[in-house]
Order: sequence, then structure tokens, then C-alpha cells
Amino acid sequence: MLQKATIRVLAALHNLRSKTQDEHGQTLAEYGIMMAVIAVAIMVTAMIGFKGALVDQFDRSGSCLNGTAAGCS
Repeated sequence: MLQKATIRVLAALHNLRSKTQDEHGQTLAEYGIMMAVIAVAIMVTAMIGFKGALVDQFDRSGSCLNGTAAGCS
């Protein structure tokens, strides 16, 4: 009788432990964080790579808004 009670307690503890250690959502969150880090790294790399072109376009836009550049339409 003591063995049956011990087995029932151990089974209940195992069941409780398996319910509290669900890692499916945790894995999904980890993948989401990894994807966000990769996306930010790609954006930073692109901005560094196209730095000259971006600065040139902003300068042209500023000149057009100030009215100091010719050929703005």
C-alpha cells in the first residue's frame, strides 16, 4: 500500500513538472529575438554600405527645400 501511494505521488509530481516545463513558447520567443537581431544587423549594414548615397540624397532634399538648388521639381 505504501508503494502504491509513493508511485501515485511520484506520478503526480512528474505530471506537474511536465506541465510547468513547457518550452514550446520559449523556443518561439527565442527565434523571434534571433530574427529581430538579424534584421537590425542587416539594416545597420545596409545603412553603413549606402552611407554616401543617403547623405547625398538628404543634402539634395535639403537644398530643394531651401530653394538653393536648381532643377528641383
